[in-house]
Amino acid sequence: SAFQCKTHPNINRGLWTEESVLSHRDQAKSFPVGNELGVLKWRLPSGSESMLPISVSCWPSAVGNNVTVNLEYESASHLEVSNLRIVVPCPSQATISDVAEGDARYLSKNGTVEWRVELVDDSNRSGSLEFSVNDCDPESLFPIQVTFVCKGNLAEMSIAGVSDARSGKALTFSGDPLLEVEEYQIQ
Repeated sequence: SAFQCKTHPNINRGLWTEESVLSHRDQAKSFPVGNELGVLKWRLPSGSESMLPISVSCWPSAVGNNVTVNLEYESASHLEVSNLRIVVPCPSQATISDVAEGDARYLSKNGTVEWRVELVDDSNRSGSLEFSVNDCDPESLFPIQVTFVCKGNLAEMSIAGVSDARSGKALTFSGDPLLEVEEYQIQ
């Protein structure tokens, strides 16, 4: 797998490595009940873009000092992407001419064009935005920041069961897998 996993210091690493079981390393102790506690983290290192649930492309074309920018997102993932936000630095006033999905606006206070798509699912696996900027060097439109949230996870990990470490008795549990972007930049 391309994912790098890291366990909480109180996890029995041998049991995790050999059997993919998360258990307290000291069987006399337990994890707090009713409180959220991260016991396993995993990350997808840079260079693994093919696994991302969404990809974003930017195509600036300059004519003199005027730049027309075409942005596109595509999702080939089975995951629903929500709160997609694409932010492009923009040194001067932008004119938005076409938004195929979501909403876009120029934020003069931030000097950015912000494109938001509330939900990306089977009905809109791709979308595009076109805007133009006067007196602009295409290089000044980068880096582009991308953020989004997905229910589920790319690693396709799931919790098969939860049991009491002392008795082995199966316990009732719930889990809500959620993927959040730490950093996604287009240079």
